[in-house]
Amino acid sequence: MAAALQSRLARVVTRTEVEQIVFLRPDVALVACAKHVEDRNDDADPGTPPTAARLTYVVVDDGDGWRIALAQTTPIAA
Repeated sequence: MAAALQSRLARVVTRTEVEQIVFLRPDVALVACAKHVEDRNDDADPGTPPTAARLTYVVVDDGDGWRIALAQTTPIAA
């Protein structure tokens, strides 16, 4: 993480919006999100819109709290 934050990735911003949560069981949920990634580096093309994707999590309550068991990102074609 330290190396990434010293690279161009430090100026790439990801915003995630939870859109729906569906409980498959009381201790397992499917979380559907919209994901937007924006390059804020000085040399980024200002006319390029943020990249859009669908982000899905499977989360599990293991007794100590909710944890992500699986994450899947699917890009949305422009």
